Amino acid sequence: MIRFEPKMNWSSSNDDLIASFYRPVLENAVLYQRKAGYFSSTSFVQITDEIIELIERRGRIQLITSPNFSAQDKQIIEKSVEERERIISESFLNDLTEDTEGTKFDFAKLMAYMLINKVDGHPQLEIKIAMTNDGEGIFHEKLGVVHY
Repeated sequence: MIRFEPKMNWSSSNDDLIASFYRPVLENAVLYQRKAGYFSSTSFVQITDEIIELIERRGRIQLITSPNFSAQDKQIIEKSVEERERIISESFLNDLTEDTEGTKFDFAKLMAYMLINKVDGHPQLEIKIAMTNDGEGIFHEKLGVVHY
């Protein structure tokens, strides 16, 4: 078990956010809520094991972010709607869990699965888009809440 040591402030330039924040936070979380100006599915790459464990214990992630997505992430979101049944299949999660072909490092599959798989009627990954009041610039607030 990784011990989580909360701090008042976290800085990507001063802290190892993967080791000291994301891994210990997600280890036992049942719900992780985050507001951030940017989101990319590549953020799952270094915490794939923790995300898979969150999926297996029926945990969820809720994000509020700006509308700036990579072309790959836009495609993932569209495919998750078009190929819902294939993505939600048990074999798809088994591929991620067992990692027989290195598929857990295909974070696009992980994100697609979470967008489709429901827990208590809600997707395991919910992404909401925030716009600024004047429509200019991007939403850039940063805040996180973890539920255990």
